[in-house]
Amino acid sequence: TLWPTMPPIVAAQEKLLGDLAELMPHTAAAASADRELLRAATREASAAQPLIVHDLSEMRRTALAQLAARYGDEPSSVDEVMRRFVLARSDVASFLYDDTTRSLGLLRAAGLRLGALTNGNTDVSLHGQVAQLFDLPNGFAVTAAAAGATKPNPPPFWMAAAAAGCPPSECVHVGDSVEADLRGALAAG
Repeated sequence: TLWPTMPPIVAAQEKLLGDLAELMPHTAAAASADRELLRAATREASAAQPLIVHDLSEMRRTALAQLAARYGDEPSSVDEVMRRFVLARSDVASFLYDDTTRSLGLLRAAGLRLGALTNGNTDVSLHGQVAQLFDLPNGFAVTAAAAGATKPNPPPFWMAAAAAGCPPSECVHVGDSVEADLRGALAAG
């Protein structure tokens, strides 16, 4: 884990509220009156479409589309709101732990290929300062959405290993969850 989880999420959610006010004003007004509206809509989307629960962006997009329809906002605004949200959510450079850049530099200097593997919707390729920490564009950044499953399930780990060009037994995965990261990586080989 290279940055704390919650601060970038909170920053992206604050940006989302501003973008909703600009692009989906009716939904924004309803969300302002009911602070649980966005969370409830996301829960409803995941319950109604269990096959997308591994894809946080698609769950949010589905929820926003339903809210746009319910409150009379332009449906095409949802894509722009989501584009901006993912861009903001991926802007983690100011949240990196102090030793992240140096540590990853040392690992790369030792000849290791570095990639990102997340259950979330951070796209490490979207911001230069973060992208340069990984072996992109020829390296890898695997999301649960791309893998079709979340950690601790094996597919994300297998996809990362394949992208790294080696068997899972030659990979090292570092994360912040004993269940999702440690046990998941061990179960994937």
